[in-house]
Amino acid sequence: MSHLLHKDPASKFFRYQLTAEDEKLAMNVSPLFLAFLQNKIESYANAVVTSSLPYESDPQKQVKAILAHERLRNFVEAYEELFAELNLPSN
Repeated sequence: MSHLLHKDPASKFFRYQLTAEDEKLAMNVSPLFLAFLQNKIESYANAVVTSSLPYESDPQKQVKAILAHERLRNFVEAYEELFAELNLPSN
């Protein structure tokens, strides 16, 4: 069984110590979850494709716009990576 590893109580980031069997079980998800994840990928990818970086004369606003666009791309990449690692349960 997994154990929570929370080294810094002030941090929102923590890690579970999973056994190999825990990880194997965690990677088997339902087809409905995969559909949910695929829809999230499509939503973020669509936002990346349909958005264009506005020109801002203020360099700080321009940097914020670029970072917002990159954030969308990062979500797509992270969700795609997760999707590729998951397995459909075998019946």
